[in-house]
Amino acid sequence: MKYFLINNNFHLRDVLERVEQFQLVDVTLICVPHTLEVEEVEKYKLKHYIFNSPLTEKLGWLKITKFLKSILNVKRSLCLNSMDELYIYTEYELLNHFIVNQFVNVKAKVNLIEENGLATYALNKVACNNNLNYLMVRHPKFFLAQLFYSGIFTKCYVSGQEVFPILPDNTYSQVIYYSDVSCQRKFKPIVERWKFKRQNNLMPVDPNGLAVLFLSQDVYNFYMTVEEYLSYLTSVDNDILSNYEKVFFKFHPREVGTDIEANVRRLFPSFTYVESNSPVEMLVDSINPELVVSFFSSALINLHRSGWHIQYTLSKWKGLEHNELLLAIKESLNEIGIDA
Repeated sequence: MKYFLINNNFHLRDVLERVEQFQLVDVTLICVPHTLEVEEVEKYKLKHYIFNSPLTEKLGWLKITKFLKSILNVKRSLCLNSMDELYIYTEYELLNHFIVNQFVNVKAKVNLIEENGLATYALNKVACNNNLNYLMVRHPKFFLAQLFYSGIFTKCYVSGQEVFPILPDNTYSQVIYYSDVSCQRKFKPIVERWKFKRQNNLMPVDPNGLAVLFLSQDVYNFYMTVEEYLSYLTSVDNDILSNYEKVFFKFHPREVGTDIEANVRRLFPSFTYVESNSPVEMLVDSINPELVVSFFSSALINLHRSGWHIQYTLSKWKGLEHNELLLAIKESLNEIGIDA
């Protein structure tokens, strides 16, 4: 049995494409929802399990009974053996660590697939050697989660305000990339190039009605202040977005319903806001932009592969040179052949 551990809508989309591309059978989804639409999972009639992580809830890191319930649900639901195989997309969620270890315990293969590109590429360049810390030390409020899910010796990589839990490199039998990007962890990714085969034929043809699509990200939670982000957004609007007749703006799912969403809508009333949490790859045809812009959204790589014009604006932020992870993202883009 092939299991895919997914946390968001992009993961689901990638699984569906892999099932079609490789004609996979005996596929089961293990869902730990973050920004995952469960109704979408149910629509495709694949066998699936849903395990909710307390870490996605307010003060969930304190809820011992929910940790115990999730562990019990996983153990009752998954009947594994050494012939099974697990594919995961991210090490970020600690319940993912627990599920991975259920496969490791029966000597089943565990494989890591790049999570939409840049996050995986950059992290695998810097999360190694002396750059790692003990998660218990750097993120002590998650002590209970570590105790129940991943163990108190779990390591992590820290970038600004963001903490990335890391599984041991020898966990993986195989690591899959979609681009030939260098890696500093103790595994050698294989590159699958089938994603390059899709080409988009719906490019804009009306020069008088060109639109631009901007993909927002909550970078102010990790790399800069809210004031810096709004200043950066104003600069991008002046330099790029204002050159187009219509500006479509898509918030990251984590931004929806927050103060920053209200502030952006107030500051930029002329923008047309995309009211959907679906991956941009599923929406871009209906928007049909001449250009798609973002700070460093990995989605732009997929759009670039499909024939859309893209522009990263990472280099427009003056704090770039002081952040190791963002520099690794810039290096990854350069290796792919894309300007940052």
